[in-house]
Amino acid sequence: GRGGSIEFIQHNGSAWCFGSTGIIPEPERFYHVIGVYDPSAKKIHTYVDGELIVSVDCTGIKHMKTAAKKLCVGANYTDAAGNGSWSGAVVVSRAYDAVMTADQVKAATAAVNIPAELYAKDVVLK
Repeated sequence: GRGGSIEFIQHNGSAWCFGSTGIIPEPERFYHVIGVYDPSAKKIHTYVDGELIVSVDCTGIKHMKTAAKKLCVGANYTDAAGNGSWSGAVVVSRAYDAVMTADQVKAATAAVNIPAELYAKDVVLK
Protein backbone atom coordinates (compact mmCIF):
# COMPACT_ATOMS: atom_id res chain seq x y z
CA GLY A 1 0.00 0.00 0.00
CA ARG A 2 0.87 3.68 0.05
CA GLY A 3 3.90 3.85 2.30
CA GLY A 4 3.50 0.16 3.13
CA SER A 5 0.10 0.54 4.77
CA ILE A 6 -2.84 -1.85 4.59
CA GLU A 7 -5.27 -0.76 1.86
CA PHE A 8 -8.19 -1.69 -0.36
CA ILE A 9 -7.92 -0.50 -3.96
CA GLN A 10 -10.44 -0.30 -6.78
CA HIS A 11 -10.20 1.04 -10.33
CA ASN A 12 -13.16 2.97 -11.71
CA GLY A 13 -12.21 2.72 -15.37
CA SER A 14 -10.13 5.89 -15.45
CA ALA A 15 -8.47 6.24 -12.03
CA TRP A 16 -7.53 4.28 -8.93
CA CYS A 17 -9.42 4.67 -5.66
CA PHE A 18 -7.12 4.06 -2.69
CA GLY A 19 -8.60 3.09 0.67
CA SER A 20 -5.25 3.48 2.44
CA THR A 21 -5.43 2.95 6.20
CA GLY A 22 -2.06 4.29 7.30
CA ILE A 23 -1.65 1.08 9.33
CA ILE A 24 1.80 -0.41 8.75
CA PRO A 25 1.66 -4.19 9.35
CA GLU A 26 3.76 -5.47 12.23
CA PRO A 27 5.67 -8.75 11.73
CA GLU A 28 4.06 -11.85 13.21
CA ARG A 29 0.70 -10.14 13.73
CA PHE A 30 -2.53 -11.23 12.07
CA TYR A 31 -4.79 -8.52 10.59
CA HIS A 32 -8.38 -9.08 9.54
CA VAL A 33 -8.95 -6.77 6.57
CA ILE A 34 -12.23 -6.26 4.73
CA GLY A 35 -12.64 -4.01 1.71
CA VAL A 36 -16.18 -3.06 0.68
CA TYR A 37 -17.36 -1.34 -2.49
CA ASP A 38 -20.73 0.32 -1.95
CA PRO A 39 -22.16 1.42 -5.32
CA SER A 40 -25.14 3.17 -3.70
CA ALA A 41 -22.89 5.39 -1.59
CA LYS A 42 -20.28 5.53 -4.39
CA LYS A 43 -17.55 4.71 -1.86
CA ILE A 44 -15.02 2.08 -0.94
CA HIS A 45 -14.55 1.26 2.74
CA THR A 46 -11.50 -0.33 4.36
CA TYR A 47 -11.97 -2.12 7.69
CA VAL A 48 -9.16 -3.49 9.84
CA ASP A 49 -9.96 -5.85 12.71
CA GLY A 50 -13.66 -4.97 12.45
CA GLU A 51 -13.24 -1.20 12.60
CA LEU A 52 -13.89 1.18 9.72
CA ILE A 53 -10.58 2.94 9.11
CA VAL A 54 -11.26 4.87 5.91
CA SER A 55 -14.01 5.57 3.37
CA VAL A 56 -13.13 7.03 -0.01
CA ASP A 57 -15.34 8.38 -2.80
CA CYS A 58 -15.16 6.08 -5.81
CA THR A 59 -17.64 6.36 -8.65
CA GLY A 60 -18.04 4.48 -11.89
CA ILE A 61 -16.75 1.03 -10.94
CA LYS A 62 -18.14 -1.32 -13.58
CA HIS A 63 -15.73 -4.25 -13.64
CA MET A 64 -16.72 -5.90 -10.37
CA LYS A 65 -19.06 -8.27 -12.21
CA THR A 66 -17.17 -8.96 -15.42
CA ALA A 67 -15.07 -12.03 -16.07
CA ALA A 68 -12.57 -9.96 -18.07
CA LYS A 69 -11.10 -8.31 -14.98
CA LYS A 70 -8.98 -9.80 -12.22
CA LEU A 71 -9.59 -10.00 -8.50
CA CYS A 72 -6.23 -9.86 -6.75
CA VAL A 73 -5.58 -10.30 -3.05
CA GLY A 74 -2.20 -9.04 -1.96
CA ALA A 75 -1.05 -8.56 -5.54
CA ASN A 76 -0.66 -5.82 -8.12
CA TYR A 77 -2.08 -7.30 -11.32
CA THR A 78 -0.62 -4.50 -13.46
CA ASP A 79 2.98 -5.27 -12.48
CA ALA A 80 4.45 -8.71 -13.27
CA ALA A 81 7.49 -7.93 -11.10
CA GLY A 82 5.29 -7.75 -8.01
CA ASN A 83 5.92 -4.09 -7.24
CA GLY A 84 3.22 -2.82 -4.91
CA SER A 85 2.26 -6.36 -3.87
CA TRP A 86 1.93 -7.71 -0.33
CA SER A 87 5.10 -9.30 1.03
CA GLY A 88 3.58 -11.65 3.58
CA ALA A 89 1.00 -14.40 3.99
CA VAL A 90 -2.70 -14.28 3.15
CA VAL A 91 -4.29 -16.90 5.41
CA VAL A 92 -7.93 -16.65 4.29
CA SER A 93 -9.55 -14.76 1.42
CA ARG A 94 -13.25 -14.48 0.61
CA ALA A 95 -15.28 -12.55 -1.96
CA TYR A 96 -18.94 -11.68 -1.56
CA ASP A 97 -21.45 -10.55 -4.16
CA ALA A 98 -23.22 -8.05 -1.90
CA VAL A 99 -22.28 -4.96 0.09
CA MET A 100 -21.36 -5.82 3.68
CA THR A 101 -22.73 -3.55 6.39
CA ALA A 102 -20.58 -2.40 9.31
CA ASP A 103 -22.43 -4.89 11.56
CA GLN A 104 -21.72 -7.74 9.12
CA VAL A 105 -18.04 -6.78 9.04
CA LYS A 106 -17.88 -6.81 12.85
CA ALA A 107 -19.60 -10.23 12.91
CA ALA A 108 -17.24 -11.63 10.26
CA THR A 109 -14.25 -10.36 12.23
CA ALA A 110 -15.55 -11.85 15.48
CA ALA A 111 -16.09 -15.22 13.74
CA VAL A 112 -12.47 -15.51 12.56
CA ASN A 113 -10.68 -18.36 14.28
CA ILE A 114 -7.25 -18.81 12.75
CA PRO A 115 -5.32 -21.78 14.20
CA ALA A 116 -1.89 -20.86 15.56
CA GLU A 117 -0.12 -23.09 13.02
CA LEU A 118 -1.43 -20.90 10.19
CA TYR A 119 0.28 -17.77 11.47
CA ALA A 120 3.29 -17.11 9.24
CA LYS A 121 6.17 -16.82 11.72
CA ASP A 122 8.86 -16.95 9.05
CA VAL A 123 7.59 -14.05 6.94
CA VAL A 124 9.81 -10.97 6.86
CA LEU A 125 7.99 -7.76 5.96
CA LYS A 126 9.92 -5.25 3.91
